[in-house]
Amino acid sequence: MRQTNASRDVPLILAMLAVIALPMALTLHTVHQPVGAVPPEANPTPWGYTVSLLLFLAPVLAIGVWHLWEPKHPSDRSALLLSCLAVAAIGTLLDIFFGYHFFVFRNPGATLRIRVPAWNFSDWSWVSSYLPVEEFAFYVFGAFFVVTVYIWAGRNWLPDFDLGEYQAAARRQPRLISLAPWALVAWPAAIGAAFLYKKQFGPVAYRDGIPGYFIFQMVLGVLPTFVFFRGVRDFINWRAFAFSLGALLPVSIVWEATLGVPYDWWNYKPEQMIGIRVMAWAHLPFEAVMLWLVVAWVAVIVYEIFKLYGNMGCTAREALFGVREQGSPQPRTEARP
Repeated sequence: MRQTNASRDVPLILAMLAVIALPMALTLHTVHQPVGAVPPEANPTPWGYTVSLLLFLAPVLAIGVWHLWEPKHPSDRSALLLSCLAVAAIGTLLDIFFGYHFFVFRNPGATLRIRVPAWNFSDWSWVSSYLPVEEFAFYVFGAFFVVTVYIWAGRNWLPDFDLGEYQAAARRQPRLISLAPWALVAWPAAIGAAFLYKKQFGPVAYRDGIPGYFIFQMVLGVLPTFVFFRGVRDFINWRAFAFSLGALLPVSIVWEATLGVPYDWWNYKPEQMIGIRVMAWAHLPFEAVMLWLVVAWVAVIVYEIFKLYGNMGCTAREALFGVREQGSPQPRTEARP
């Protein structure tokens, strides 16, 4: 029997398009000059960076608020908030302590002109008025965007299994920490390959320094997920993950590759990049594209970690390491339903 409902789904699809189209139109309306027609200091996109954050905020308001008020289980709400807080904290750490070395902001007119200090490791001092406040808003809204779209897709479009099945499987899960063996090889190999390319094969302008931005993503973004991946992989709705990633990519292409970097809302310092660039996207570095994937990957995995822990019915120590006290649920012995 047919499971879809056209009278419900068609208006929903139109609403989805409107949630993206309206902030997209407002963002594009801030562009007053073609790329390169005037220098960024001439303000070719007044408040463009600020307005562009609506691309992430609008879906969050449309989906996230609903989910906060009507979660299927209390652990869903806390998992949403904690996972977004964790991802936003990583982004804040990135900007505060490494933003001066990784990024440059040449178009102040695209922002509210409110800037905060950034740390300079070269002389161990603060650089005043360097980071636009929009940077921090992006990390918050971007994290909520990924997680709320993932939740909504899993709930309404691509459901995996119901709450009862999830809770039963969670209580049989032996532990959260379970390092993937392949990560022990893949992770250092990726960093080594980045150093090799930068120093031997990258453009000459990129050969000074280290691939710092890539290393940051690998250390604070990718490495922690490797520690938990085997413990949560069976609980991730991979189809919903693909949906949320598919929603993030076109938004990111317009937001960063079409507007942000070409109009110098922000840009990247070559000495901290590997040297792999996308020419068609204003020499956008590989690390910027990788960040789109890393944000989606980390946000979803961290969400599932908190959600799984909230349903395991045991202490944090038991959940992390599998050391069960007497009377705790027994470890899982079979595959997830």
